[in-house]
Amino acid sequence: MNYWLVNPKNEGSSTDLSDKTSDGVYMGWDEKICPKFYNEVKKGDVIIVAEGSHRNNKIHFIGIAENLDKKEQYWQLSYSNHSKNDEISDIIKNNPSDFGGGESLNPWGPTKSIIKLGNNPFEAKVKSILESYFTEIKMKVKIQHFSELLSRTHNLILTGAPGTGKTYLAKQIAEALGCTDNEIEFVQFHPSYDYTDFVEGLRPIQDDNGNVGFERKDGVFKAFCKKALEKFDTNTFDVSFDKLLMSIGDGETKDLHTPSGKKFSITPNSKGNLRLITGADSKENGVLTKERIKAEFLGSPIDKWWKGYYCGVVNCLKEEFNLQTVSINTNRPFVFIIDEINRGEISKIFGELFFSIDPGYRGEKGRVQTQYQNIVEDGDIFKKGFFVPENVYIIGTMNDIDRSVESMDFAFRRRFAFKEVTATDSQKMLDSDDAWDSKKPNDEIITSIKDRMDNLNNKIWHKPTNEEKDEDKYIEGLSSAYHIGASYFLKLANYKKDDGTYDFDKLWEYHLEGLLREYLRGMTDVETKIEELHKAYDNGAANGQQP
Repeated sequence: MNYWLVNPKNEGSSTDLSDKTSDGVYMGWDEKICPKFYNEVKKGDVIIVAEGSHRNNKIHFIGIAENLDKKEQYWQLSYSNHSKNDEISDIIKNNPSDFGGGESLNPWGPTKSIIKLGNNPFEAKVKSILESYFTEIKMKVKIQHFSELLSRTHNLILTGAPGTGKTYLAKQIAEALGCTDNEIEFVQFHPSYDYTDFVEGLRPIQDDNGNVGFERKDGVFKAFCKKALEKFDTNTFDVSFDKLLMSIGDGETKDLHTPSGKKFSITPNSKGNLRLITGADSKENGVLTKERIKAEFLGSPIDKWWKGYYCGVVNCLKEEFNLQTVSINTNRPFVFIIDEINRGEISKIFGELFFSIDPGYRGEKGRVQTQYQNIVEDGDIFKKGFFVPENVYIIGTMNDIDRSVESMDFAFRRRFAFKEVTATDSQKMLDSDDAWDSKKPNDEIITSIKDRMDNLNNKIWHKPTNEEKDEDKYIEGLSSAYHIGASYFLKLANYKKDDGTYDFDKLWEYHLEGLLREYLRGMTDVETKIEELHKAYDNGAANGQQP
């Protein structure tokens, strides 16, 4: 993540290249005047934009570069009207020479409208003020992207290295989708988990006389789907009203009569509603809107005058234009989270639900006969067969390196979208107060943790460069799937010493070394590799507190 200080006006021009809109900020440039902005700014960089006046010492906004359009010459920035604006303005105002000299936020000259913040004390201070804030913002953006993906696909699996916070992220995605705690269900698969736990099965019961029998019981997923259906609107007005408008034609009139024989005419108006004409004088007697007709369908008329004669009008339209109510997803989302989804025997657990969970077969069109369908009780909403409601979403989590990954067949895989959560992504949780449960170390320790984590993961695996020496290379036989996520490093909070320092050796001994030995099982020269990994871990302490 790089930080750029930008003035959207250049060469003394009154033209402001920034444009704040409802969906963010558009920051423009000129390739000749702002070559850095054109060639060097990358997605995810932080852009600090001046007020737009050469004599104004205020920050206009601070945003993250999101989308680039080179043809139209602008970056779309996520916009933040944040309290840090004034704080950063004061730093720049009081130390102009450290940003290129001058007396305002355009101190670097008329042909240099952008500078990349470096590491002098004042620029470093600006970056430190914004780093944790924008790390949090970027995480929120990522969660929102995952939430949008889930809403489109209905089924999502988060993959990644151990300790990357996939389970915690799954709950955040569900909340971003709009779910409350009562609309989220959590289970963890394991080798003993089966169809009777998940869908339905026979369970022993004992009567008052001590006799033991069996009865059919819903599994956790089927029970969850019933709860979701309670919040599902099955009386949503169909788009056939729009078809009604199209069938009449703009400006045309359709003559009809009510069931009692009274004549009336309807004609579309310019606002997409229907003008209602009745009586011998052919005067307009009202306007039929989609909302008014829907209210009549549901038995709750909007206007008192709508009852009586106008009820007959709607009944006529129902029959003439085949207006209907249908079941569509317009209400509360429900998210079912399956932790360690690949640790269970997927085919055995889901059974015939492979068909029902397909995004293309959600709802009643995906109804299936379950294994115990013949004894489903009368009055049960799934008496005619089980289906997964359209407002039910599934999130699974899994580690790529688990030995059971290969047990997931392609029929299951194609029904899910897969997104990786990397160890680098997980570092964001180290800056969160919530993740530490009120035991968060100071910034210096957090920096040391990140350094150690980066060094260790780079030794596990990284993309090699041509300039690397042999001792800088990663461990042969491992990959990025073996990186260690930030959740492991949160355990450092348990090893705070009496003098206020932290024991990094205990974190290594009790939590990291055992995992790494499991990674290296079956390889040659394990002890040498462990020593190399330990050295990389210790070298990460250079910029932070020593153990």
